[in-house]
Amino acid sequence: VNTLRVNRGTDRMTAFTFGRGAWQIELGGTSAFAAFGFDKTRVKGGTAGIKGRVVLTKPAPAGGTTVTLGCDDPVFTVPATVTVPAGKVVGEFTIDAAVVASDTTAFIVAEIGTEMRFFFLTATP
Repeated sequence: VNTLRVNRGTDRMTAFTFGRGAWQIELGGTSAFAAFGFDKTRVKGGTAGIKGRVVLTKPAPAGGTTVTLGCDDPVFTVPATVTVPAGKVVGEFTIDAAVVASDTTAFIVAEIGTEMRFFFLTATP
């Protein structure tokens, strides 16, 4: 971790890691999310199987917790949902990046009910 920043007026902190991503961390309260993100903030276009994860603040109930995923740019192919299995706190998924001619940054979102977390991911040529 290179930088830790408390997001004033919220119960969240952001951890920035050199070349490995930015993570929103829940500091308390009743949030369902503890973290959401990817290991890197930049990936080469054409890469398949980019690993992402959702971390809950408490184990998923019986039947699991379904997290809705989305992306604002078709450069990344993102599954519609990821399920955190019952009794677990981590749900993992993969996405694919299309080949790009120039750096393309997308906004990837995870939602549980009305709660959202986001991550900016860049595909490079």
